[in-house]
Amino acid sequence: MYGYVITNKPELKMKEFDEYRSFYCGLCDTLYQKFGRAGQLTLNFDCTFLLLLLDGLYEPVANEYERTCIEHPLKKHGHATSEVTDYAADMNLLLAWYKLVDDWKDEKSAKAYAASLLVRKNVKRIAAKYPKKAAVIEKAMKRLAQLERRAASDGSLSATGRDLSGFGFSASGRKATSGAESARLLDELAACFGTALAEICDYKQDEWSTTLRKLGFNLGCFIYLADAYDDRHKDEETGNFNPFLLLYKEMSQDDVEALAKTDLNLRMAECTECFEFLPILRHGEILRNILYSGVWQKLNLPDLKERP
Repeated sequence: MYGYVITNKPELKMKEFDEYRSFYCGLCDTLYQKFGRAGQLTLNFDCTFLLLLLDGLYEPVANEYERTCIEHPLKKHGHATSEVTDYAADMNLLLAWYKLVDDWKDEKSAKAYAASLLVRKNVKRIAAKYPKKAAVIEKAMKRLAQLERRAASDGSLSATGRDLSGFGFSASGRKATSGAESARLLDELAACFGTALAEICDYKQDEWSTTLRKLGFNLGCFIYLADAYDDRHKDEETGNFNPFLLLYKEMSQDDVEALAKTDLNLRMAECTECFEFLPILRHGEILRNILYSGVWQKLNLPDLKERP
């Protein structure tokens, strides 16, 4: 479910790419220092975006240094960390834990199960450090798993049948067309992951909380929808649950594709609107590169992958 919140590297200036890489490497190094090699292996681009977003907003003092690493053992390269890096590392491991557990339950992946055992102790420490956040994230991810199991069992998204108001989201804009109820409940599935990211983005619970939560919520929904749409053919082959496969039972292929395009565009439009409201100068062009261009790079959806 991760890996969409990336840069469009060819469109970055060399200085901007070096800046991005230094914080990515700083997060990688922090994961290793805090959680060992197993923690380091959970590094993902989505939490690098979180790090740059919060670091850009709050502008803490940066610690810059050079060192070699397992990926670049012969030549030292730049690393950058700040107080936000520790937080991003903790959230990175927490999200990775749920991804590993999900892979074990859905695919019976022995690799995922073994990795989850290696990080479990550290995940418990993070949950003790951030009890409210851990509780919100756990509830949202359990709700997502519950909805997916129910829909898979009944063979219909309509079986989920719950209101979205608990997530602070309204689907009243859905038109009353064929498959509209299932499309509305697709929003509910996405809203679960959106809720988790909204909680993670709310770093300091201050005057920026509302905007950060809205950005995180829509980004989480975008990631869930993008991942589900891209995995639909693979999931059809393996028999894993995928909400878009159920939509095909009620809607034409063209309608499902149009729905995916519309939803992904709307989610990212909300993200960019929130971002532009925040007074961010540090890392600003890198973050714009990600939100306006990078997030579309891995999508196998016609007309979106080629967006400027």
